[in-house]
Amino acid sequence: SAQLQLWRSIYQRDDARRQTSASIVAQYIEYLSLNDRLRVARETEVVLRGMLDAVASRLKVGDATVTELEQQRAAVYSVQATIPGLELQRENAINSLALLVGATPGSLTLSQRGMDSLTFPRVLPGVPANLLLRRPDVRAIEARLLSADADIDVARTRLLPSIDLTSQVGYGSLVFSRLFQPYNLAWNTIANV
Repeated sequence: SAQLQLWRSIYQRDDARRQTSASIVAQYIEYLSLNDRLRVARETEVVLRGMLDAVASRLKVGDATVTELEQQRAAVYSVQATIPGLELQRENAINSLALLVGATPGSLTLSQRGMDSLTFPRVLPGVPANLLLRRPDVRAIEARLLSADADIDVARTRLLPSIDLTSQVGYGSLVFSRLFQPYNLAWNTIANV
C-alpha cells in the first residue's frame, strides 16, 4: 500500500506538470485571441471614423441628417470604449502567463501576433486508445485504487483473530496435593490442545 501511495504521489506530480503546461497553452491562446480582438477593434474604429467623416460631409451637402451623424458618432465611441477593456484583459493574460512560467509580470514580453500564427500538430492515424492509460491522472487514480485494495487485504487479516497452535505437556492444579492425580493430566492436555 505504501509503495502504491508513493507511485500515486509521483503520478500526481506528473499530472500537476501536465495541468501547468495546459494552463500555459490556454493563457497564451487567450493572449493571441485578445491580440486579434484588439486589432479588429482598432480597424473597426478606423472604418467607423471614415464613415463618420463621410456622414459629416453628407450632412454639409444636405444628404444626411443630424440623427445619422450622431448614430455614427455613437458607434465610434462604442468601439473606442471596448479597446481599453480589451487591453486590460490582454495585460491580465500576460501577467497570468508570467505567473505560470515563474517570471515577474513586467519582465515577460510577447509578440503582437494573433491566432493565425499558431500551427497545430497533425493527428496521427492509428494511435492506440491505450495511450489514455499512460496519462498521469489516470495512473494516479489506478495507484490509489490498488493501494486501497491492499489496505482492504490488511484490514481483512486484522479482522480475524490470529490462532497459534501449540501444545504443552505437564501437570498443573490449583491444589498442589492433587498435582499428580491422573485426571489433572488429562484436563491440562485437553485445555492446551
